[in-house]
Amino acid sequence: MDLRDWIGQIKNLGKLKVIEGAHWDLEIGGITEIMVKRKGSPTVLFDRIPGYLPGYRVLGNVIALASEDPVRLSLTLNLPRIESTSELIYVVKQEMQKWEATAKDYPPELVADGPVLEEIHSGEDVDVLKFPAPRWHEKDGGRYIGTGCGVITKDPDTGEVNVGTYRVMVHDRRTVGLYMAPIRHGYSDIRKYHARGEAAPVAITLGHHPVFVLVAGQQIPRGIASAHEYAYIGAIQGRRLPVIKGEVTGLPIPAESEIVLEGWCRPGDEKVEGPFGEFTGYYGGGTEPAPCMVVERVYCRKDPIIIGCPPGKMCGFGTLVFRSAQWLHQLEFLGIPGVKMVVAHPLARSQLVVACIEQRFAGHAREVGHIVAHLTKEVGRFVIVVDEDIDPFDFEDVTWAMATRCDPFEDIDTVRKAFSQRLDPLIPQGTPYERLYNNRAIIDACIPFERRKTFAPVASLSRELRGQIIAKWGDKLGIPLGS
Repeated sequence: MDLRDWIGQIKNLGKLKVIEGAHWDLEIGGITEIMVKRKGSPTVLFDRIPGYLPGYRVLGNVIALASEDPVRLSLTLNLPRIESTSELIYVVKQEMQKWEATAKDYPPELVADGPVLEEIHSGEDVDVLKFPAPRWHEKDGGRYIGTGCGVITKDPDTGEVNVGTYRVMVHDRRTVGLYMAPIRHGYSDIRKYHARGEAAPVAITLGHHPVFVLVAGQQIPRGIASAHEYAYIGAIQGRRLPVIKGEVTGLPIPAESEIVLEGWCRPGDEKVEGPFGEFTGYYGGGTEPAPCMVVERVYCRKDPIIIGCPPGKMCGFGTLVFRSAQWLHQLEFLGIPGVKMVVAHPLARSQLVVACIEQRFAGHAREVGHIVAHLTKEVGRFVIVVDEDIDPFDFEDVTWAMATRCDPFEDIDTVRKAFSQRLDPLIPQGTPYERLYNNRAIIDACIPFERRKTFAPVASLSRELRGQIIAKWGDKLGIPLGS
């Protein structure tokens, strides 16, 4: 199943809107941001972009940063129709165990042909500017063709292939810039080649089934299979992904992609990159020299589609669900009992995470809080641990628990010198790589374990009485049964 199949499915759900005439400079980005912030809003396909051929399109409000829509996300993950966010997280968490266990059975399948070979441009015929790369945010330093992309690299020591989502800036017709956080596999792969004095092979897929964006944006464990992201996606879709051997680099290229750039990232070949509106909600990291890729070959379909998933001060529903499921899966793997839910704030993402637990032993809340603080691999800041009577998706409820159950002196721990990156808005621009630390707080907003039986009872409707009231009066109050 490729991107066009997915678009057809979304259209059948009534969740696709076609917009013609929006400009690549801020209008596509502005419309996307507005739509993302509206719960349940449709995916937007931008066509007839001024200055570009009709059919050269951009797809926004997709999955990773889409507005809240469990049905659309469950469809993308090849799951039964699910309408509840919490249920979807639990289901994804359970499925992750199967995906990891079966990934080895779905290695990518090398094929000789595919839609991405409909057009091929090489050498001086390469022109990345022929594609309508948007300038997404008002203070972005340039046009970003890669926001929902898959950057394909290879470990020169093991030959293991990685697919990661990183930001890709257009410098000129044959050069694009890559920003990768130092913790990412793609960064490590490129640096290993450079340490040998060799150019690193790189390929970038710019349009693909949206499951690529979810998987490539996560830390999928190396070792579950060779070409682990490809295999993981294969396990989700229940089929081996067809790939073509890149003619320049030899890297495996998705045969069903809309556009693929292929080339080399040479040692010392850097250009100033940024700023860019990031997932922190700030233009994080300012401007710095970043590795460049010289594009030697472009493969694309006729009427190609770029996937746009620009981060910023907006919700990230698909990422939130996938990451919450991943955290639950990791805590279960570590043998931590009683964890009911771990969820990131839809705006603050990994910077504000809530863990909901059923307290089993003294110190349980602190244990969970400290572990979660180190599972957040982007920019961690606050972890709030609450009891199971608190709805972790209701941040008013979470704030109430924090205000009434947390003693500021007794119940707040801090972790100093935790991992961070230059996208963290609290880290001054120009801070050396060796000093990219931040501090984190674990807020224990649970009833003290030793006082669970004597703590003041909550003055609120019990679930039983609430159900009885709604059953009797719900129609007159306009409240549906089950709310």
